[in-house]
Parts: sequence; structure tokens; C-alpha cells
Amino acid sequence: MKLTFLGTRGEIEARTRRHHMHTSLLVSYRRAKVMIDCGQDWLGKFDRLQPDAIVLTHAHPDHAWGLKNGAPCPVHAPQKTWRTLKRSDTRRLPDRRLIKERAPAKICGLCFEAFPVEHSILAPAVAYRVSAGGASVFYAPDLVFIRDRAAALRGVKIYIGDGATLTRSFIRRRGKSLIGHSPVRTQLTWCGKEGVPRAVITHCGSEIVKGDERKIGARFSMLTRLDSYGTTKYELHNMNSFTISLITPLCLSLAAGAALAQTPVPKSAAPLKAIAVLHPTADNKVSGTITFTEEADGVRVQADITGLTPGKHGFHVHEFGDCSAPDLASAGGHFNPTNKPHAGPDDAERHVGDMGNVETDASGAAKLDYVDHEISLTSDQRSVIGRSVIVHAKADDLKSQPAGDSGARVACGVIGIAKSQQP
Repeated sequence: MKLTFLGTRGEIEARTRRHHMHTSLLVSYRRAKVMIDCGQDWLGKFDRLQPDAIVLTHAHPDHAWGLKNGAPCPVHAPQKTWRTLKRSDTRRLPDRRLIKERAPAKICGLCFEAFPVEHSILAPAVAYRVSAGGASVFYAPDLVFIRDRAAALRGVKIYIGDGATLTRSFIRRRGKSLIGHSPVRTQLTWCGKEGVPRAVITHCGSEIVKGDERKIGARFSMLTRLDSYGTTKYELHNMNSFTISLITPLCLSLAAGAALAQTPVPKSAAPLKAIAVLHPTADNKVSGTITFTEEADGVRVQADITGLTPGKHGFHVHEFGDCSAPDLASAGGHFNPTNKPHAGPDDAERHVGDMGNVETDASGAAKLDYVDHEISLTSDQRSVIGRSVIVHAKADDLKSQPAGDSGARVACGVIGIAKSQQP
């Protein structure tokens, strides 16, 4: 069983390159792929994952609203979730399937068992115990508590939990019900008591998304040695071997009786790859290459550029694959098929071609490596194949319309399919 963390961000405004998309988990077993949750960030973007099924934990926007335009596969959810979603949210989902709580169901060769959890009154939630090949994980991205925790976590190798808050309670009472999020510290206590050897924290809140990862990691290390009150050091079920991971998009492989191993996150053995080779305008010596490689959660952009002046330089995909004009005006404006305002690469509303800036060292060399969640290499409206990359003389301020006030165009390269992709 392979777990690919496609997105790790909760329903918050903060967004970074490492925590860019709403939380979603892709569970792969043999040749089947099941996507758990499909929030609003995934609207129009998840088809390239080609899931064989989609499973929902509940109906909140960051878990289900990516399906408003339909789905290419069956969608499974508990009855309470289907009732919560409005008819307008489900009319484009003709293959709706029901998951009964506490009744194991086979989905694409994987066994899913839904356990009720407390989280929301308006959008009742479940967590899933997912089993295959003799191994089990428990996926609970939003919760206050698990109603039958002992049964849910019995024999589980990995607990995948709610990262809304580390130690401060986000739990509130509405009448006789509790709503909100339990802190990571409380969830680790559950794992210790039930003998779960590893926890992975996703569905991250602002404290994690905007925080310093090294400091947060140090706090996690302390949490594995503290009881639920955060005061007494002790061991719970060999807590010295208990491990916790803060998740940014990655992939884990899991086999019965084996330890976990972190692996790269390719979508397939030969991911689609494209390349642009930069050529300078007459008055400068800029050169370099930009590669685009399809991955499960987006397209990895890697730039290696030399010959620039020190500092930041605007860096965008432009509409046309035409670098023939002396001033490179033939490349057109920013690639913007969705008619959004210009912004930075981490903003929710942006041009598809908005890749921000590259920053050079004193020698004029610049390198960049990140995963872009708007760019596509497939044959949809976001595909950059056949378009161009432009590097500018000045920094992109990431806000001025329509192009960030980044100055003259100093280099251009047409984006084409890399040689390794040709038959």
C-alpha cells in the first residue's frame, strides 16, 4: 500500500509552496488509486491524478467542494455526508455510492471502514481505517475524538491526524455536542495508549503552515515524551520508538511487518517532462534551462539560469511559443487561460503562468526548484506545452497589474516535450 499526500493545508487563508493544496490523500494498492477527500483547491485539477475512486470524510468545502464540476470515477461517502451536500453539489456525480459506518467495504481492492468522529454538527464526519496487504492505517484529518478509539486503532501502523493546532485546544461546545479540532498533543496520547507506532500530521493549520519547521519538529519531539497534560515525562507503549512526522506533500510505502520508507513522488515510471532552453536578447548574455516534470500533486519546476544581474528577476510562462521579436514581445502576455489577476505563485488567485521570481547570487546565477499547482503538462487549458518562459530584467512585485512591473524581457525559451518523452 502506498500513501501519497497530495495536499496538506486545512481551511485557512495561509498558503505556501509546501502547504498549497487542501488536504487530500491518494492510497494506491497494486494498480488501483483511491483519493480521500477532494476540497475546493482541487476543483478542475484532480482529473490528471486519474483516481479509480474518491472517498469523502465529510462535506466541508476543504474536503468535498472540488467535486462541484463532477468526477471521472465513483464517489463514496457516508449517508450523512450525502445529505449534507446540496443537490447542486451532487447532480454532476451520477455514480454516488454509500459507505455504511462500521461496515468494512471493499473499494478498488482496499478495505475501508468508516468510524464516526466528533468534529462538526452541520457536516458530520468520519475517519477511515484503510487496510490492504496485511497493513492498516487510520486517516482522521478533522476530529475532536474517535467514538470507538480502541477498535479504530487496533493493529494500525500509522495514525494520520489533524494538524489544526499543536497544543492549544480548538474544541467548542454547541449544546450537547463538541465541535472543532483536538490538538496534536492529545492525538499522540491516543496513539501511545493504543500502541500505534507512528503518527503523521496533515491537514495543517496556520501554526504549522506559517511556522518554522525546525522549531515545530523540536516541539513534536517533546510532545512524544509528554503526557496529555504536557507536564510529566513518561513512556507509553515504548514511546522511545514512537515517531511523528510533519507532512508536506510526499509519498510513503507501507508493507505488513515492515518499516516505512520515504520515497520520491512520481506519478508513473516515466512522468511527462518538458523543457525550455533560454536564449538572450541582443544586449545581454542570459542562458539556462527550465524543466517541467509532472508529479502527483502538480508540476515540478526546476530552473538553472546564468548571466543575470544580481537580485530578483520576474519569471513567467507567456502565452505564445514565439521568441522571434528582438524585444520578445512576440511571446505575448502572461499565460492566463482562467482570466485571473496577476499575483505570486503561492496565491490562490493568479495567472497560470505566474511563477514569481528567480533570485541570483553575486555571479548572476539562479536556481529554483518547486512544485507548481496551477501549471499542467496535459492537454487541458492549463497546459504550458508550446508556450514560452520569459525572464525579466527586474523583480516581479507580485501585485502590479497586469504583469508585476518586472521590466524588459531579457531571455526567452519555448517549452517543448523533453527528448526522453518522444517515442
